Amino acid sequence: MLNEEIYMCAILYVKTLVEAYEKECISMCGSSPIRLIDYRIKSKESIAKKLEKKGYCVSDKNAKEQLNDLAGIRVVCVSVEQVYRLQKFLEKQTGIEIIKEKDYIRFPKENGYQSLHLIAEMRDSVMRRKCRWREADSERIRIEVQIRTEEMHRWAQRDHKLFYKNG
Repeated sequence: MLNEEIYMCAILYVKTLVEAYEKECISMCGSSPIRLIDYRIKSKESIAKKLEKKGYCVSDKNAKEQLNDLAGIRVVCVSVEQVYRLQKFLEKQTGIEIIKEKDYIRFPKENGYQSLHLIAEMRDSVMRRKCRWREADSERIRIEVQIRTEEMHRWAQRDHKLFYKNG
């Protein structure tokens, strides 16, 4: 079984980094660049559906190896400039490595969707300090970090509702 506690710990570690960035900005500029921080762990049903859609057998091993978004955190910023500043901040932090980037802000999807998606991989040593990570859990943990502006977030929410409402 997937260790949800480890994924939650990874999310909370990234959330702590985002909050540190926010505090740094507030102390320097007097205002917060962050409007929302939201996170989730993908449900077992959603994992199975995504694996099947990609043509993989449903298993914990395939989920860990083939999916980068078993856990995710979304950060809504006040501006595009802050989106990229937060990205640079995260890239400089110890304990995580950004292994993949999809920039749908500079290159929006055909339907108009915009967001910056980063795949962050947590390093073993950090996770052992922050969580109850056993030696047997020593594989790296990947989570998806989505960073967007308020306008992009509202658009994505409307699009999501319309897509699911109309089937």
